[in-house]
Amino acid sequence: MVAIAIFVPPHCCKAETESLGPTTLTPEAIELHFSPEIGYSFRTVVGGQELSLKVMSNLEGIVLFQTGSSACPSVPSAARCYDPRSSSTAVWCNNNEVCVPGKTDFHCVEVDSPEKIPTSTTTEFRSDGIGHAMESIEGYESIEIRNTALAAPVKFDRVPVKLASKVAKGGTAPWTLNVDGFFGLAGSTISCRRSSNWSEILSKYDGYYVIDLHGTTSAFDMKFAGEHSIG
Repeated sequence: MVAIAIFVPPHCCKAETESLGPTTLTPEAIELHFSPEIGYSFRTVVGGQELSLKVMSNLEGIVLFQTGSSACPSVPSAARCYDPRSSSTAVWCNNNEVCVPGKTDFHCVEVDSPEKIPTSTTTEFRSDGIGHAMESIEGYESIEIRNTALAAPVKFDRVPVKLASKVAKGGTAPWTLNVDGFFGLAGSTISCRRSSNWSEILSKYDGYYVIDLHGTTSAFDMKFAGEHSIG
């Protein structure tokens, strides 16, 4: 199935009704790819590493699967996941307390390496109706969205991320196969970090969108109306 999510600024509809006729909508887009096994995903560059993130509607924030851990599938030709040692932009939180969703009192004690951080947060989610959980630690990373027609900037610095290093409940395949992490759409209201990359993207388009379940290509285009576009 091909679908289009069009993000429209609130002044669009008023401007259209006051004009003599509708103007052409020129959306901006993030191209998503569909796989029957994992659903929708898109390409990113995280800390200089090319990664594929699966879109998760029931999860908040960005979760990166650590390479060499049980969160990263050791399957030939599968995703290689994220290596924190290969990043020059990552910062990690060496905190004594866990990051509780919905609370805003988490303050990151920044360190350069995640290797000796003892405290982990349990990141829970559901896939195909089955509950799963991963142990993760908090951090910041630079995120660049690839295969886009978005207006600049498409790169975001110091984005809150979670580094998943262990599966605490449930297995991995197929929901981790050929992806390197999750991109959650739940928004910042249930975040323990007071912000999310998805909410930041939405704020540029005033949070308005519609979903069109028709398309003409094999990819899913998540489209955004430009700031001065009308449709």
